[in-house]
Amino acid sequence: MKNSQRGFISLPLLVVILLVVIGGGTYVYKNKKVQMTPLVNNEVGQVDRVNERAISDVGVKPAARSSITLLSPNGGEKWDIKSTQGIKWGITPVNTAKVDLYLDKENSTTGAKTAYTIGRGVSIDRNVDYREAYNWVVGTDLNNSNITVGQYTVRACLAGSTTNCDSSNTKFSIADLAFDNDRAPTISDVFGPTELAVGQSGTWTVAARDLDNDEIKYTLPQVISGGKVLSSGYGYSLLFSKNDTFTLSFPKAGIYSINFQVVDKYGKSYLRLVTVRVQ
Repeated sequence: MKNSQRGFISLPLLVVILLVVIGGGTYVYKNKKVQMTPLVNNEVGQVDRVNERAISDVGVKPAARSSITLLSPNGGEKWDIKSTQGIKWGITPVNTAKVDLYLDKENSTTGAKTAYTIGRGVSIDRNVDYREAYNWVVGTDLNNSNITVGQYTVRACLAGSTTNCDSSNTKFSIADLAFDNDRAPTISDVFGPTELAVGQSGTWTVAARDLDNDEIKYTLPQVISGGKVLSSGYGYSLLFSKNDTFTLSFPKAGIYSINFQVVDKYGKSYLRLVTVRVQ
């Protein structure tokens, strides 16, 4: 009997073959996937890394330390005593910190400094520019010390600090400008005798004036003999004095020098010497 299925694959065998082929293809696909290289923007990557570092540093870096710079007086100024002048400073970074202000005077011989506190706890208001000046009445301090004319430096410190400070670069002057600008009085002449007898009185009149028309005062004359200043009643007698007129007598013979002096309201004076021979 002939085999009617010769040349054909039986159905069960065909199913088995199909399963093998499909399974093998799946295996190859899974194990031979193409490895894709991702596109990366290098600049963006760098920025991200910088940001990551910055974020990690938050709370680690200390805040910037404030520093102070004295702006005025910074040296060379001439401030009139009792006038009002502005002491100026700057603080970096700009803030509303309080400051202590000192006036320092250096001893020219020892170099030691005397410090006067001229403005403690000066507060800069939040609505006032930090460069606002502290209005100082020149020559005054908190302790009512006797601050005289002379050369000084100003030192500004952040309140409570003795190291976070800045001082004038060079010295400035506290001056009495009225005194400095005042002209001393003058004596143009003295009218009186140049010779007297022992016991005889002589009268001298002083011709004086003040170039600024200030009131002047005539002091009592000073009498000198043999290089010594004599006292009234001992070597000479002052018989009369009124303003610019003086009357003297001498009980002993000799050559006497008489110093006549005038003084203005600022204490500036002028001397005029005359000589009288007593015999």
